[in-house]
Amino acid sequence: MALVLQKFGLQRLVGVMFRPVSDTGRNGIEELETQTSQLLSFQSIGSQVFGTQTAFTLLPRFGAESKEDLQREGLEIRAEVAAAVGDVNEDAKISLNLIHAPVFLRIDVQRLRGFGRGSGLGGS
Repeated sequence: MALVLQKFGLQRLVGVMFRPVSDTGRNGIEELETQTSQLLSFQSIGSQVFGTQTAFTLLPRFGAESKEDLQREGLEIRAEVAAAVGDVNEDAKISLNLIHAPVFLRIDVQRLRGFGRGSGLGGS
């Protein structure tokens, strides 16, 4: 992978992965559904799975009492990317963030890339 990045003159790559509640299983899906209903009805919410409000918000981490650990998962994904790149200098150009998204089933990835001039891919 490092050779591909070098070939195209990668200057930087920033990625944001949005993690759905379905990654936590049925309990996570049910908690998001319940929180959504409760918030729309102006009721107080429960947060047994995530330890915080997850409906209608993007989060970089869950509450302290949650068994889910977004920061640990983000570090694991980042380690996999580093292993795939295999070159410390090219890997240093990559930034990755994992964010909880209040969606039920979809994983989404946003990326911003910058290529050097002469790469044929449109420098930025």
